Amino acid sequence: KRGVCYGDSQRGKKDNMTCIVGLNTGEKIIIAGDRRGGNDFTYGKFQSKVFKKGKDFIFGVSGSYRIAQLLKYKFTIPRRCEDETVEEYIFTSFTDSIIDLIRNNNCAERCDNIDSMKCEFLIGYKNKLFKMESNFQILENMKNYDACGSGSNHALASLYSTDGLNISYEDRLKKSIVCASEFVLSVDNEIDVISI
Repeated sequence: KRGVCYGDSQRGKKDNMTCIVGLNTGEKIIIAGDRRGGNDFTYGKFQSKVFKKGKDFIFGVSGSYRIAQLLKYKFTIPRRCEDETVEEYIFTSFTDSIIDLIRNNNCAERCDNIDSMKCEFLIGYKNKLFKMESNFQILENMKNYDACGSGSNHALASLYSTDGLNISYEDRLKKSIVCASEFVLSVDNEIDVISI
């Protein structure tokens, strides 16, 4: 029996509550996230949605807690070949490994023969900040900051408004999540921050 099918812009987004924000300072990558989780009826505070993986990666995950747990505890980071650029590695073997992880653990959704996930996340690696969207495409925002989750639009507006001001990077990220929590019911103001 066929279920509801969403277009690319909506695929996997219906459960992406939370607010994850990231910033590339030029010297390090910082990612912050709130702790709210729940469904359309109840909310609660849960484990951190931002975490380190190995010695080179940090993640901030919005949406499915199951996918966050798989990335944190089960994902095996593929080896990067010496002659690969960061972009070539991230866009190919790294992304392919994440798609396999999602498919092999019953977390992929299929519609019109296209897989997607109820998740978006930020990735920090080698002085680069990437975002993987629900259709598995990876983007690098030229603003040097990005966000995902239900509070992302408010957070991005906040980050834009504080660009160039005399505010620490960590405080800019925290302020952006607090801004989102003021207007978005599915965002909390208890915040975790990590950097690499």
